[in-house]
Amino acid sequence: MRNSIVAATVLAATVSAHGNVTSPPARLPGAGMAQACGQAAVSTVLADGTIPLENLVGVPATCKDSNGP
Repeated sequence: MRNSIVAATVLAATVSAHGNVTSPPARLPGAGMAQACGQAAVSTVLADGTIPLENLVGVPATCKDSNGP
């Protein structure tokens, strides 16, 4: 019993809890995002669709506004 608890603990410590949703497909950034965030941010998201908007660097405050994209 103790060995199984230790094994479960080791396994839990090495498992990553991140993933990507593949269905339905994500919406692509468009003109609204380009207007609010700039074309560089749109290009970044198109290059890596898994990047959170919070991780974009050098974008105007309008990009991170709760009423924005």
